[in-house]
Amino acid sequence: MASERRGRSVDTIWDLACGHGLLGIMLACRFPRKRVVCVDLEARPAFAAYRAAWERCGDLSPGWEKPLQNVEYREGDLLGVFESGEVKPGDCCVALHACNEANRDVVEGARHAGASWAVMPCCIRTALYLPDCGLEQLPSDSRYMLLAGAFGGQYDAQIVRSIDRRITARPILLAGGLPLGPTADCNDSANGGRALRLESDALEVDRNSRAPPLVHFP
Repeated sequence: MASERRGRSVDTIWDLACGHGLLGIMLACRFPRKRVVCVDLEARPAFAAYRAAWERCGDLSPGWEKPLQNVEYREGDLLGVFESGEVKPGDCCVALHACNEANRDVVEGARHAGASWAVMPCCIRTALYLPDCGLEQLPSDSRYMLLAGAFGGQYDAQIVRSIDRRITARPILLAGGLPLGPTADCNDSANGGRALRLESDALEVDRNSRAPPLVHFP
């Protein structure tokens, strides 16, 4: 499990505004010892189809009766998750292509709970982050990049990455709430040297690498 010297273990991963829930399914598969909770206003038929496929063809982790026993889908508002007090400091809140205020709500809720967070915004309202700035003349891609930067600055993002644009035209990933602060010395042996390890056997965030991946799988 996690090394107390280098970081903290992630207990529950919350896939908020999850849509069809494919990200939650993939996270549950990759981290079988972690609880994954997908939340959206309405369950999509695709989630049941994904899960059924994994149950037919997926591997069993030790002690499991069926594959992906660690993932669930809840219908509800993402704000209700935070208001319930279920999100704990050892959790991680993620949102993939949530729109507008949903990204803000996920990050603010995670920060209030002391949890880590990672979001890949889709639509970002100018009025939320640069209310006095006129961006109408900027191309869409430039406006998106600028607003993603403003978003990250407002919420003290510690990691910014861009995935392959062939996957999506909205490729910016921002993450924060990690055990190391943004100004920490990454070469300090007390902080685990060059890498911040959230899980000694699973999740590694390399703060010095110029390579695009955020998560490195051993």
